[in-house]
Amino acid sequence: MPTPTIIKTLNTHREKPFVSVVTPTWNRGAFLPYLLYMYRYQDYPADRRELIILDDSPQSHQHIIDRLTNGTPEAFNIRYIHHPEKLPLGKKRNMLNELARGEYILCMDDDDYYPADKISYTIAMMQKHRALISGSDQIPIWYSHINRIFQSRSFGPHNILNGTFCYHRNYLKKHRYDDDCNLGEEKRFTDNFSVNPLQLARRAHDSVYLA
Repeated sequence: MPTPTIIKTLNTHREKPFVSVVTPTWNRGAFLPYLLYMYRYQDYPADRRELIILDDSPQSHQHIIDRLTNGTPEAFNIRYIHHPEKLPLGKKRNMLNELARGEYILCMDDDDYYPADKISYTIAMMQKHRALISGSDQIPIWYSHINRIFQSRSFGPHNILNGTFCYHRNYLKKHRYDDDCNLGEEKRFTDNFSVNPLQLARRAHDSVYLA
């Protein structure tokens, strides 16, 4: 896998840091239009962010990406990578981190809702608190078949859920996912929840998991 060119913040601090949004997906072609919509309508400067999608579905969904970007995903800083063989989730997340060019890496899962200020709010809070990793330990879950939203339980201030993760590139110097993990991949990446993440307060319009 080629080493990506890292895009760093200028020393003048006049430009916002470059952010890589990363999404692992599998057999979720129907969700991709919503993901691209949420990414494209982020209020963070379009030239200071990218979206990388790693898809190990049996069939490529490149045609969906092309249709939604008029055949030019690169014009929107969108990279879609199809891997023909099924991969463990931890392996996919590590591969995405290796592909990312940003100073910050922000996770957007394919079945979550994110508000238009997700990137800008997260980066502003992390810079304010000089945090290497941030996230939330609780999310609302919408059960579409009964049209009700429930709140997930809290597991404490050191617990954060991967769909809410954002981390500085320096965090990757000492942390990576378990390549063989398919469930609960947060545990290895946070050293068994022993790191001290910045807990981002859940706002009324924040991430919602679609069940």
